[in-house]
Amino acid sequence: MALMQRLVSPDAPRSGVKNLVEVYSFDPFESDDDEGFEQRYGKHFLTVYFYNETALTLSKQYGIQSPAVIEKTTRAELPQGLGTSICLQAFTTF
Repeated sequence: MALMQRLVSPDAPRSGVKNLVEVYSFDPFESDDDEGFEQRYGKHFLTVYFYNETALTLSKQYGIQSPAVIEKTTRAELPQGLGTSICLQAFTTF
């Protein structure tokens, strides 16, 4: 994942404001709720990624093309059984 590569590279910022960067994935083939997945997200996706605001902002800042936003959700509304792609503290300039 391009964002993770930027965050752990030797050129990554080592000062600034520390923010939590989170990217989670939801795969209906790994979940017990594949019917709920289809009802909520449709049949057009094999995996849905959840980026927090910091991850979205950093992706834009680094020129990384991220998937299209199809829906905004709260942490409480995240589905069960998420996979973790990125979950770390990173220095940002915002």
